[in-house]
Amino acid sequence: MSIRIVSILVGFCCLLIACTPENRQNDFLFAVPSGVTISAVLPQSSIKPTIGHAGAYYILSVIDHRTGKECFRQSTYIFNKTRTQGISKQNILQLPSGQYSFLAWIDYRVSPEHSFYDTSDLERVTMIKQQGREDMQAYAACTHVQVDENQWQKVELLFYQPVSFYRFLIVEHAEKYVGKTLLIQHGAYYPIAYNVLEGRCTAALFRPKWTGKIYSLENDKACLFEGAQFTDYFSACNSDFQLYVGNEAGYLLFEMKRVSVHLSPGKVNEIQLRDADFQNYTEGGIIDGDFSGDIDIEI
Repeated sequence: MSIRIVSILVGFCCLLIACTPENRQNDFLFAVPSGVTISAVLPQSSIKPTIGHAGAYYILSVIDHRTGKECFRQSTYIFNKTRTQGISKQNILQLPSGQYSFLAWIDYRVSPEHSFYDTSDLERVTMIKQQGREDMQAYAACTHVQVDENQWQKVELLFYQPVSFYRFLIVEHAEKYVGKTLLIQHGAYYPIAYNVLEGRCTAALFRPKWTGKIYSLENDKACLFEGAQFTDYFSACNSDFQLYVGNEAGYLLFEMKRVSVHLSPGKVNEIQLRDADFQNYTEGGIIDGDFSGDIDIEI
C-alpha cells in the first residue's frame, strides 16, 4: 500500500514539473515547429551533372539577420553517385521565427577540396585562378525569407550564372605565335570578389596582368588566352585588354594596345584576331622593346 502511495506522489510531482511554464513552452515549440523546405531551381538547359571528371557541387548557407552571421551550412554533390540523374537534394530546416537569407553556390569539383573558387564565405567568393576553362562554370542564388512562428513554408532558390568567359584566338599565321608567351593586361578594374547576398562584384584589382603560353588549335588557329571574370547579377559589361607577345629571350614581338570584349553572364565570347591586328616589331629583322614574361598576379 505504501509503495502505491509513493508511486502516486512521484507521478504527481513529475506532472507538476512538466506543467511549469518553461516546460509548457518547450513542449509547444517542439509540438508545432517552424521551418522551411528548400528546393533548388536550376537552369536545366545549361546545368550538367559533370564536366570532365568534375561533378556539380552544391553549397547552401543560411544567414540569420539577427546576428548577421551564418547559422547553417551544407555542402554536397547535387546529383546521385552516378551523376546521371536529376537533382536529388532537398533541404528541410527547422528554424526559429525571424528573417533569414538563403545563399547558394554551385561549381564543378573533382573532390570537395578542389575548386576554382574560394567559397568559404559566400559573401566574398573569389577565383583561385582566372583560366576561363569550361569546368569553371558556376551558379549562384539568393533569396530572403521571413520565417513565421509555428509555420512551415517552401523556399525556391533560382540560380543564375555570375561568371563570364572570353577567349582570344589567332585565326591566321598562327605558326608565328604558337609557343610564344602572352602577357595580357586588363585595361581598368578587374573584379576579384563576388557577393552572392548582394548579387554583385565587391572588390577589384586595377589593371592586373597574367601570362601564359600560346598553343595551337585545329584548323590553323592558336589560342592566346582563355579568361574568366565575375559579372553583376544578369548584367553584361565591356572590358578592355592589352595584349603583348614575347619570345623566350624576353623581347616584345607583337603588341595590341587595346581590344574590347563584351561579357555576358554565363556566356563565352570568342574574339578572333588576325596577324594584321597586331603591331609587329619583327619586320625588317628588328626586334625592339623589353618584355617580361614573369609578371603574374594571382588572387
